[in-house]
Amino acid sequence: PAADAARATKLKHATQRTQHARALSLSSRMDANAYMALTTKLQAGETTRLADGRELNKKQLFLEALRCDRDHGTAYNNLSTELTANETIRLLDGRELDKKQLYV
Repeated sequence: PAADAARATKLKHATQRTQHARALSLSSRMDANAYMALTTKLQAGETTRLADGRELNKKQLFLEALRCDRDHGTAYNNLSTELTANETIRLLDGRELDKKQLYV
């Protein structure tokens, strides 16, 4: 029973990821909030395939959200939670930030 419930939950999340990715492909204007919504459907270590064929993980989806909206505070905050204490990440605009700098 527990294994069946886990499989059902995993399938539900996969379906939701597919629906969000499809919505992104249909949008004429890429929206930061759509990328943010897609991150909520991913478990640790999972990726999702976008309609353009790219396979993105949570960090990459947060980066895409920031590409769409450079001032998206929640994207910066959530991206920082994905980093380890000494890790840095290069934003799509070229800036390299650590966990603390993402909060500021």
